[in-house]
Amino acid sequence: SGKGWIGRLLARETESRESLARRAEWAVGEIRQALDWEHIIVNDRLERAVAEVSEIIDEGGERPHQPPLHDLVKLVEDLVNEADRLRHNG
Repeated sequence: SGKGWIGRLLARETESRESLARRAEWAVGEIRQALDWEHIIVNDRLERAVAEVSEIIDEGGERPHQPPLHDLVKLVEDLVNEADRLRHNG
């Protein structure tokens, strides 16, 4: 989730809240562009991401591989909300 990703980055204490807000906004832009791609891997759980990449390779990339659209919409909503929270509660 977007909230989980931002939480992990905050815990590292390596970036400002403003920097993390910009990263979240950048990620939203990338996700929106990805809607035109044939293959989309959401790297939120390493084992699942590796399995999905392996599946694409095994199939020779012949069929599109994308998460359900509602999962991407939810991720975008989470990231937008987190960017807003970082900017206004920072």
